[in-house]
Amino acid sequence: AGTLQQPRGSALLIGVGGSGRQSCTRLACHITDNRLFSIHPGREYGQEAWREDLRNLLRQAGAKGQHTVFLLLDTQLRQEAFLEDVSSLLNSGEVLGLFPSEDVDAIADGLRHPAKEAQRGLTKEALFQFFVERTRTFLHTVLCFSPVGADLRFRLRKFPTLVNCCTIDWYSVWPQEALRAVGESVLQDVDLEAEHGSVIEIFQAMHQTVRDVTIPRFRSEMRTDTYITPTSFLNLLTTFKDLLASKLQELTHLKERYDVGLKQLYSTEKQVDEMTTQLEELKPNLVVTAKATAHLISTIEKENIEAEKTRTVVAVQEKECDKKAAAAKAIKDECEAQLEEAMPALEAAIKAVSQISKKELSEIRSLQAPSDKIKRVMEAVCVCLEEQPKRVVDPNGKVTYDYWEVMKKRVMADTNVFIDRLLNYDKENIKESVIEKIQPYIKDKNFKPDQVKTLSTSLVGLCQWVIALERFYRVNKVVKPKKEMLAEADREFNEINAELEEKKAALASVDQRLQTLKQTLDINVKKKEDLEREFELTELKLTRAKKLTEGLGGEKHRWGELSVAIGENLSVVEGDVLLSSGVIAYFGPFTNPYRTDLLHQWTDLARSKGIATSAEYTFAEFLGDPINIQQWHLQGLPS
Repeated sequence: AGTLQQPRGSALLIGVGGSGRQSCTRLACHITDNRLFSIHPGREYGQEAWREDLRNLLRQAGAKGQHTVFLLLDTQLRQEAFLEDVSSLLNSGEVLGLFPSEDVDAIADGLRHPAKEAQRGLTKEALFQFFVERTRTFLHTVLCFSPVGADLRFRLRKFPTLVNCCTIDWYSVWPQEALRAVGESVLQDVDLEAEHGSVIEIFQAMHQTVRDVTIPRFRSEMRTDTYITPTSFLNLLTTFKDLLASKLQELTHLKERYDVGLKQLYSTEKQVDEMTTQLEELKPNLVVTAKATAHLISTIEKENIEAEKTRTVVAVQEKECDKKAAAAKAIKDECEAQLEEAMPALEAAIKAVSQISKKELSEIRSLQAPSDKIKRVMEAVCVCLEEQPKRVVDPNGKVTYDYWEVMKKRVMADTNVFIDRLLNYDKENIKESVIEKIQPYIKDKNFKPDQVKTLSTSLVGLCQWVIALERFYRVNKVVKPKKEMLAEADREFNEINAELEEKKAALASVDQRLQTLKQTLDINVKKKEDLEREFELTELKLTRAKKLTEGLGGEKHRWGELSVAIGENLSVVEGDVLLSSGVIAYFGPFTNPYRTDLLHQWTDLARSKGIATSAEYTFAEFLGDPINIQQWHLQGLPS
């Protein structure tokens, strides 16, 4: 950074690749606020492309006035002419013939204002010279060369400007403190079983052993130069970090697969035992359920037959009941029709009786010499009430019967009782002798309500009552046998209907029992079907499970061994990854004896720090795929 802050300061950084030359340059650019410019030569990169990059570089520094660092590596010098241009640039700030005249004119025009402010000449030559001076002021060249081989000495002798115009900085090996600091930074977020400090110490020792022991020995014995740099140490750290994460994930995933497979096998074996027991329990249940179902079906069939018989009997009896009910109704209708002829008059008479005036009755009773019409009405009433007349013998010896005295003293003694007797008269059981006795009265043309109406309204009701009784008797005499027939028909109907109701109740009971049995049957059938389905499904699962366990029976032992082996590999994975990282970082240039010796040293070193490694560690087995390795052998590669 100090060199880049000096006017026209340039640097020559000498060190092997990976020693930190480019990193230090980029850091210095950031500190000094310089722009970094570098080339990226490809396969077709030649003189013209190089000159175009130089023109862009000088425009950035000289024309635009930007502080710029030109970083150039010895590996980018495809032609020695490149270095000649760099030498000219360091020496004079320009490369002769680099810009064509039109570019020079454009540069001069662009610098007129800055030149005027700097009180410089404004001619084309003066402006271009101002451009060269600005280039030398704002451009810093940093060359990164390797001390390996004779190229450095040859170039320094050929181009002494590289020494005269550059500050030379040698990049030697990193100290142990630097290695430790870098190791702690890279591995700080890595989760390790071992102590981070121990792992970093091992890495330091590995790096130092290769650098200070193996390489000098290899150079002495094999007459071949090789180098390791801090980049090798960084590769060691990053390889360890990435490889450990990858290997842990790989082994953990693989172990989980075997463990899950074993768990599944053990679970399947347990399920086989459970399903076998389940089948043994299902068989007797299935047999019992099947027998119970068959018995229920048989019972239902028998009871169905009995129920159908009862249903047939009930149907027949229902028809007979209907017939008898119809016959009884016909008789009843006929009786009611015939009674309808007499009932209105009887009801009218009863109504008239109920309206008889007690006062009028008392007046009639008090008569000493009633008229014949009154006597005739009262006599007819007494005959209906079956009251016995008083026997009277006149002087001539003639016998007569007097109802009037009986009427006054006994029949009408209490008018209320008299009226009640009339109203509650048993019209259904009128004696024929009574009817015969009242015939003369009925046939008497004066024995009419309208004939006695003028005498007393009460006599009208009594007259109507007698006439209605006689008429009712005549009708009832015809109807009564039919009523008896109706009663008999009702009795028979009631008997049959009672029996029918018993049959219906019995049928309902049978139907209810059948319904219950059918429901029980449905439950048993479903239970039987469920058991059969469960039995078949369990049997199918058992068959598949047995096939699985039998097919993987040999794998179980192998998976168990592999799981244990992977578990052991996980216990030594940090040590094996540590060795593998060293192999990848350092083994490239060495032959097999040197590699074997280094591997033994590193293994002993790791174990001395408490980091376990595989007893028979080999790089190929740890990181190689056996299938790919076998394929390589088939392709003729050595084992």
